[in-house]
Amino acid sequence: MSWTNDVVLEFLDHYRIEQVLWDPKHLSHKNRNEVNDAWLRIQNSMSIKCSIMDLKKKKESLMTAFRLHIKRKKKNPRYQTCWFAFSAMENFLGEKYEYDSTNHSDHEGKI
Repeated sequence: MSWTNDVVLEFLDHYRIEQVLWDPKHLSHKNRNEVNDAWLRIQNSMSIKCSIMDLKKKKESLMTAFRLHIKRKKKNPRYQTCWFAFSAMENFLGEKYEYDSTNHSDHEGKI
C-alpha cells in the first residue's frame, strides 16, 4: 500500500477527530467496542482502501517518528523539524506529551 503525504495527512485528520483512540483520559478510551468503532469510522472515511490493521500500523509508524521529534524538541527548544506530519500531530498530541514529561520543566529556558 502506498501512503502519500496527502493520504497520511488525511489519516491524521480522521485520527484527530477520534479522540477515543489517542486520549487516555477519554471516558471510552479503554472500551474496546468504542475504540473499534472509531477505527471503522476512519477506515470508511479514507480515500484509499485499507484494513484496520494497515491503519494501526501506520499510526504506530507515525507515533514513533513523532516521539523522536518531540524528544529532540524537548532537549533543544530551538529544534525545528521539517517532517511534514509533525505540526499536524503536534496540534492535537503535543499537549499530551507535555503532560507526560516528568522533567520537561528542567529543560524550559535551557538551550
